[in-house]
Amino acid sequence: MSSSVTPKNVRDYIVGNFRYFKEKVYPSPPYIKEQIAYRLFLCKDDCVPNRSCKYCGCPPKKKVWLKDSCNKNERFGPLLDKEEWTKFKKENNITSAQIQI
Repeated sequence: MSSSVTPKNVRDYIVGNFRYFKEKVYPSPPYIKEQIAYRLFLCKDDCVPNRSCKYCGCPPKKKVWLKDSCNKNERFGPLLDKEEWTKFKKENNITSAQIQI
């Protein structure tokens, strides 16, 4: 894990926290919520229970709100627009029930 304090890590921490708390007041569209749930599902065995991203050290429940991933697409890529997400789900046989939306 690379948890060094860099300007990018600080910026990502602030943006992730902002988007996490903004969601409570201004809910995101369903396709964004699905992607957030999918990202957390992919991190359920390590980052989520450890409360620390294994790639950057940030809190995963807030980190997943960033558009770009810190894992260099090893685990998941950037947030997709609605059409791209629909296509990705179809190609990978992902249902909302599987990721517990």
